[in-house]
Amino acid sequence: MNATGSYYRVTALLRRDQRGVLLNAIDQETKDAVTLRQINLSQLTLRERKPYIEHLRADMAEAAQYAHPAVVSPRGVHVEGENAFLVMDPLYDAIALETQSALPIPLAADLALQALDVLIQAQTRDNSRRALRMRNFFATQDCRLRIIEFGLDPGDIGDVLGGDRAQAEEASMMTPEHCVGEIEDQKSDQFAIGCLLYRMLTGVFPFHGANYTDTVTRIAKEPHISLIQMRQDVPEKLNEVIDRVLAKKPSSRYESLSAFANALQAFTVKGTMPDVFEETGTSTETLSDFSIAEVSAKPKRLEQETVDEIVRALTQIIGPIAPILVQRAKRNVTDRKSLIAQCIEQCEPSDAVRFLALLKPES
Repeated sequence: MNATGSYYRVTALLRRDQRGVLLNAIDQETKDAVTLRQINLSQLTLRERKPYIEHLRADMAEAAQYAHPAVVSPRGVHVEGENAFLVMDPLYDAIALETQSALPIPLAADLALQALDVLIQAQTRDNSRRALRMRNFFATQDCRLRIIEFGLDPGDIGDVLGGDRAQAEEASMMTPEHCVGEIEDQKSDQFAIGCLLYRMLTGVFPFHGANYTDTVTRIAKEPHISLIQMRQDVPEKLNEVIDRVLAKKPSSRYESLSAFANALQAFTVKGTMPDVFEETGTSTETLSDFSIAEVSAKPKRLEQETVDEIVRALTQIIGPIAPILVQRAKRNVTDRKSLIAQCIEQCEPSDAVRFLALLKPES
């Protein structure tokens, strides 16, 4: 641990949502770039925390043995006060797929094929299944898939707490066999990737309820809305592929993940990936122009009210030097998100979480 009391210096906010934050940081001992995934331990009782962290560390040690270009390798668990951080290889400017609306068919199919390749290789290594959630999927600006927390189960608080305290999103890629307590097998991964592909093509999951329990019920009992009803430019053959992998009975799905992948090949065009990634609430950006640090599509002029809000929040974290640091940071930025990103660099990981919590959500 360094003199500041933290192993890591935060360099950028990658993502903030109802589960916490994802941060880019520098390991101050090795100078390596890393990504930190927050877990708010206050959601657990003191008795629950130790076994949870021990289980997570054991899972991460095992997951670190798995290697695939699309998988972001885990490095360990770092605990600071009420927060734990999953430490992993850096995501840099990768974009969270859950922030995206409907993607062009070739792009969605290509990303699904990359996910299938990960699972096919994993199945050759062992027969265990890995929980998949939309929050784990990212894409780089050159359209390479990046999966975080692969092989970690549980990978978030909701997995431990159960349905009464988990988020609906935790169940969105769950299989019907899991929902009814049946044994999952290799065909279960087809259903999960089918949910991912449906989400990338339509912007919504095929089964999504008001809460965790409602979502589980829909997966187990209700049919999905046909993909072709959700999106008119979908070829009939692709609609048939989705219908097959989202079948309630595993026996109705493809014989293998490879067969599923072969069926998708016709819908992706290698080397002609469209420039379509966008940030939620913004207009479409080309991949060459997009930067995760530029969270707004169009820079916004900083208003004094915004600056004052950030000064007040940062003062609570680092003290009376905050106004000076904010004024310096203002010289180099033109929008709220960039100013916040500059201020995060002054915080240790847990302080960055506290600082962000003090700010008003982006409207």
